[in-house]
Amino acid sequence: MLPIEAIGIADFEAADERSGRRIGPDAAVVCWTGTDKHWGKGDWMLNRPHVLTDAAQWLADRGIKLFVTDVMGMDDPREWWWPTHEITLSS
Repeated sequence: MLPIEAIGIADFEAADERSGRRIGPDAAVVCWTGTDKHWGKGDWMLNRPHVLTDAAQWLADRGIKLFVTDVMGMDDPREWWWPTHEITLSS
């Protein structure tokens, strides 16, 4: 079973530091979680990584142009109203 894992600001800050490239204006952010190994197994639709709304706002505030992930949705699966999508699409 895949653990429910929230991806937060600290995760993006750590990736920023490890990569040596600042997440900033016009950047493309690729968030690979490895969930592709779990697709279709058990309760993967509800039990998967997701981007927290404060982390989505952090990315939007930095002016990124593209966000890509290997998960089927970037929102918490329990947040049916898709607040993370709303933040990124309104920026």
